[in-house]
Amino acid sequence: MHLPMMDFRVLSRGGDVSSISTAVQVVGEERGVILRSGRSYHYYGLRPLNHEDWYRFYARCLLLSPITDSRYIAHRLLSGAASLRITPSKLKPFTPKVSALVGSV
Repeated sequence: MHLPMMDFRVLSRGGDVSSISTAVQVVGEERGVILRSGRSYHYYGLRPLNHEDWYRFYARCLLLSPITDSRYIAHRLLSGAASLRITPSKLKPFTPKVSALVGSV
């Protein structure tokens, strides 16, 4: 099982996450969390997907490029697994923070 995760290319300057919330709902996500990751946003879905549904999630997200990060999607599909950071690091010292909830979390 996989949790759906997505890296967005939307800059986090304005703090408006409505386009991201709409995008994840368009690809079929009903419950999740949008985090400001520093320079952009991450989405973490709360409904586990089997491998086939996970693959379809990434295929649908690819259709939303350039709002979604197509390189991230390609790497996830090639590796068969997804991960996004939730902690700071030396290269990325910003700790991701919750910006919005999608659906009833």
